[in-house]
Amino acid sequence: MDAIIGRYRVHTEQTSIVLQHPTGISFGLEPEEALALADLINIYRETLTTLRPSKDPVLAAIPKRRESVHSIQR
Repeated sequence: MDAIIGRYRVHTEQTSIVLQHPTGISFGLEPEEALALADLINIYRETLTTLRPSKDPVLAAIPKRRESVHSIQR
């Protein structure tokens, strides 16, 4: 599933999650990295919530692309 989180487009590859900034910079997160980031966000969730200017949702689902334009190759 693809989604928009703030300024970032997020989509899944076969073995990773890719966050792409509108400038074109992409961050490919392997499963372990994505889970570590989720843990970090959960630890600081209360602090981040108090810093958020509004309570509007910032996550929006978008249609899945048929072919990935930005694939991570190792």
